[in-house]
Amino acid sequence: MRALSVGRGDAPRVPVAGLALAAVFAHASPAAAQPEVSERLRLQAGYIHLSNQTPPDDAPDDASIGVVPEVSLLVPWQRTKLRLTYALAATTHTSFGTDVSNRLSAVSQFDLSNRSMLLVSGEANETSFTNELVARSAAGPPLAAVPTSNSKLVAVHLATAATWEATPVLRAGAAVDGTFVEILNDTPVVNYLANVAFDLDRSWKNDILGLDVRGGYSHAHLPPTPDQQIFAFALAPQWKRDISDELTSSIRAGAALVVSPDSSTRALVAPSALASLLYIRDAANFELSAAVGPQSNAVTAQLLNAEQISLRAVVPVSARYHVVAGASAGALHGEILNLRYDVPSQLPFNALLASADVGWSPTETVQLFARYQLLDQITSAPPPTTTPAALRNIMTIGVQLTTQPSTLRIPVRFPQRVDRTDVAPPP
Repeated sequence: MRALSVGRGDAPRVPVAGLALAAVFAHASPAAAQPEVSERLRLQAGYIHLSNQTPPDDAPDDASIGVVPEVSLLVPWQRTKLRLTYALAATTHTSFGTDVSNRLSAVSQFDLSNRSMLLVSGEANETSFTNELVARSAAGPPLAAVPTSNSKLVAVHLATAATWEATPVLRAGAAVDGTFVEILNDTPVVNYLANVAFDLDRSWKNDILGLDVRGGYSHAHLPPTPDQQIFAFALAPQWKRDISDELTSSIRAGAALVVSPDSSTRALVAPSALASLLYIRDAANFELSAAVGPQSNAVTAQLLNAEQISLRAVVPVSARYHVVAGASAGALHGEILNLRYDVPSQLPFNALLASADVGWSPTETVQLFARYQLLDQITSAPPPTTTPAALRNIMTIGVQLTTQPSTLRIPVRFPQRVDRTDVAPPP
């Protein structure tokens, strides 16, 4: 669950509902293929070593066994694809008891015309933070500012993004994103995020030049301190270049203005920049990125002012034996944005994250997997704090059974290369 970040450059993950979806479906052509239903069952065992927790857990080491049944419905139209997925995770822990998580997600693609496309997606999630960590992909986005391990999370993420090619070389894009997060622990927290982005660019054979405009709203409930509202606006020129058939670079650099309508607040002007390198060769892809400025927290739905660098990779180790590996690593230094004079700012924190997994599919319907995750959140802030110090080592192994694997993929972001030859990763 990630809100559209004022300081991040990934094209957004996407959903929206009601009249907007109804209008799009009305535009879609009659069904051109039969709906597909597929089921997956994941059996997994895990071990978590937790140390340096503030406040410390009574039993930091935890072993768990879990079962995750999942059902997915794929509905293809001639110009439309929609996938609905429901997953239930039941996990028994030696230290955190037994918990049940529910996740409902939707991903869709609408080809509105030969020159315009709409991506829509959404997710509603009820889970424990421990289960949220275990469920994350190794090649997924890094976490930042995590809550304590026994926290319960209720989250809804909705977003939509569209692109329109006015001419073969002139393109416009827009995105809207919203997130609601409720963290249930000793001191409940309810946060909201809403963001919008517009961009206009002109392309050449190997280059794209454009302008990116973003705005974000955050409402953070931080008892016992007063609630805080924050608006963040960013304006930046951007340049993207295909260095070779495999390597693409992207840079966006500008400034952000952060203000609040609340009393006793100040304005903040900060740099807002993102640089990335994307390498794609056959089915392998590597992405190195660095960002500075206001950006959204992936878990707590708060705005951070941070600097971070991350590397993500997906590599097919053996096409013959169907072995695929994924990995990510990242480092972050930042603080939760606070514009109030009458509320002390929380101390800055550092986060180090690393993750690696490998999957082997001996048959089309069976996959064995193993995963390791490291999360080290470093802070000198005394409790209570929403960024507690914690060091987590997580090991997970398991088997996944699939009844009917689908070869149809729905993109969750637009192509990143100038020549648009890359394919977005599956949802």
